[in-house]
Amino acid sequence: MKRKEVETFGKAFSYSSLKEQRIEVKKWAKENLVGQQINVPGIERPVKLTMNGIKEAINQPHKFIEEKNNAIRNIIELLKTAKFIKPMAHVLGDTNFLYYYLQIELNGEISYIVLRETLKEGQITFYTIIDKIKE
Repeated sequence: MKRKEVETFGKAFSYSSLKEQRIEVKKWAKENLVGQQINVPGIERPVKLTMNGIKEAINQPHKFIEEKNNAIRNIIELLKTAKFIKPMAHVLGDTNFLYYYLQIELNGEISYIVLRETLKEGQITFYTIIDKIKE
């Protein structure tokens, strides 16, 4: 099977299919990211990296899906340098969430890191990466 090369943030990654890329990124993130807490400018408490957030980000549709998946490998630096855009409240069932949107650049275009705070628990976690904000 032919392998594909994708360069993201100056790093080249090789894989043979999108499915293989998702598996590789998920495995790498579990070994290297999960459990870390990052201080993010504009966010009052540290942001925790969880497997739920990694999985959500990997499965999230995006205009540049391969670059978005590879961006997870650079998520710590992206969180530290992202531009804070806005918070947005959301209620899902009986749970109140606050989402924080941080602007980054992927493949030369604007994308957003989404952080999610469960208001009841007060914990802020990395949630996903998107290419546009729904109003």
